[in-house]
Amino acid sequence: MDNQTIHPKKILFHDKDTKMLILNQTLDTKIYSLDLENGVITSEWTLDGYNNFLDVDHAKKNGELNHDDIFLGINNKNIFQFDPRQQERAINMKNYSTNPMFSSFSTTGEGHFAVGNEKGELRLYKEIGKNAKNIIKTDAESIDAVDSTKDGSLLAVTAPDCIMIYSLFANGINGYLSSIKKFLNAPIILTLPQYIIEKYGITDVRFSKAKFDNCYARSEKYIVSTIERLLVVWNLEDVVQNINNPKVYAMKSNILDCEFRNGRDDGILAILADEVNYIRF
Repeated sequence: MDNQTIHPKKILFHDKDTKMLILNQTLDTKIYSLDLENGVITSEWTLDGYNNFLDVDHAKKNGELNHDDIFLGINNKNIFQFDPRQQERAINMKNYSTNPMFSSFSTTGEGHFAVGNEKGELRLYKEIGKNAKNIIKTDAESIDAVDSTKDGSLLAVTAPDCIMIYSLFANGINGYLSSIKKFLNAPIILTLPQYIIEKYGITDVRFSKAKFDNCYARSEKYIVSTIERLLVVWNLEDVVQNINNPKVYAMKSNILDCEFRNGRDDGILAILADEVNYIRF
């Protein structure tokens, strides 16, 4: 690989955690594959005719646990399925003639996926290459990020000023497989309570990507996001009862990112500019 500096905007553990897929902030026309055993970039992938990548994810949630080379990616108007072993890297795709302005996506354990866009719309797909089973117009002006539970029943949708939790199994119907337009309930809305905003002097109430925990042995228990130097954690049992009562952990400086440890639900890593804190629940 040529000598270049990479500033990651997205990293994704892959192939039983032996590799890491990287999207570069300063050059988003390539997907990089980092060999974690040797610490070197071993592959760079581009697609002729498609000039940028916004996001990548496993073909199925927790796909990093398997030796599965296939993964998905999006840009503003296309969805790609990649197999690096093939000469034509994109083995399947969904193209749109008009720009849907995609922004983020997330897969389920069955390989279905949800895609959000900058117009506040959600699309639910059974599989790549097919039309969306549902297009949901949310009340958000734009969608920054989405994250699915393993079974696909819940979707956390991050908007600039709130987090919306959608139940996608409506009236016994799976929204990734069939239309749920007639049965879809309004989402549960999570916000930062005013007393917390005032207590910590928050000036920009903009959530980072809301994420479910990822314990392999059972269903999800928590949703986590950040605002400035605050780590914000909701108990999922409270959330599904429409109780907005988060726990807040204040760091010494703004949080750049946060991640649950794979397979664990007893705490979370809060990544600051100069240190990493592990917060136990």
